[in-house]
Formats: sequence, C-alpha cells, structure tokens
Amino acid sequence: MLKINQDIVFIKCNKPKIKELYEWIKFKSKKLKIKISKINYELIIKNYIDNFTGLINLINIISLTWPNKKIERKKIQQIIECENKFTYSQWINYIIIGNKTKTVKIIQYFKIQNYSPVVLIRILQNFILSIINLKRKTKYCIYDNYLNKNILPKNNHLEEKSKKINNQKLYKSIKLISLIELKIKNNFKKNVWLELINLSLILC
Repeated sequence: MLKINQDIVFIKCNKPKIKELYEWIKFKSKKLKIKISKINYELIIKNYIDNFTGLINLINIISLTWPNKKIERKKIQQIIECENKFTYSQWINYIIIGNKTKTVKIIQYFKIQNYSPVVLIRILQNFILSIINLKRKTKYCIYDNYLNKNILPKNNHLEEKSKKINNQKLYKSIKLISLIELKIKNNFKKNVWLELINLSLILC
C-alpha cells in the first residue's frame, strides 16, 4: 500500500514475488511469536504462492496451535494437506486419468474429514455403470441422475477410460464393492477405507 497524499491511497494488487512472500512470512512469524525455519518457509511458499488467503489461514493455525514453539516440517505438511480440500469430482477425474498417487491422497483426505463411505460407494457404482454402458455402447444416458450430472466429468476422457479398462477389472471392482457394502451393513465402516483405496486403484 502506498499513500500518495492525505486523500489518495494507492493499493498494490500485483501478485507478490517469492522474496516478498518470504519477508511477509518472516515479519508475521515474528509478530505472532511463532518459530518457522528457513526450509519450512520454502515449503509454505511452494504451496501458497498463488493462494495468499490460504497462506494467512496457515500462519494463523500455526500461531494458535504452536505458540512460542518451533514447529516441525512434518506438522506443517499435515496442515497443508488438510487445508487442500478435495471434491468428489477431482477424485473421479484422477481415477479416470489413472493418477494413483492423487487418488490415494484424496481417499485419505476423505477419511480424515469423516466422509461417508456409503456416498463414496454410490459414486463409484455410478462410475462403473457409466463405464459398462459406454463399453456396450447403449443408448442409456450416463448423465441421467444427480450423481452423474454433478460428479462424473463430462469429457472425452471417460470414453477413453471405457476402452482401456477391461472386463476383469470391472468384475473385480463390483465384487469388492459388494464386500465393502457388507462391511458397512455390519457396522464396520472404519475398516472399509483400505478397500476403498484398493477399489479406486483397480479402476485407475
């Protein structure tokens, strides 16, 4: 912010440079009495260079959780991962493009945030049904319900996926879904997350 005269104030809105972010974190850390090492500055800047609001939230979380304490890199990484919110659409999209690392990360996020395994299973069922119908080339509209309209990405990758995934994987997926549903019905929801990861990886 630059004050031109008594009545006019010029506010700089350009994207901050890495050096400016570094200096801001250093200043804010000193003001809030939190201890962040130089290597952790680099980690924070890498993840929030285009998200200044997220950066402010992160610094506030650190100051409230670890006042006057040196924070470990591992703990900062955990906060960053929890702050990066994922959606159902992103999860399915990463399955479609075959990104296993991101797929597992999102499932782990869903677990931490106590997402309903039942909802995840229903989404995967709709996804599998869409793949099956694309393989059969039926006239059935794969976007004819709420989940498909709002979750499944409407792009060419889905059709490509239907050509790549074989019937054996689809059969294995359906069988695993049945097992997960059985566990859920028997109140073993806490034990289904590993199966959900395996199921997602089979479909990747």
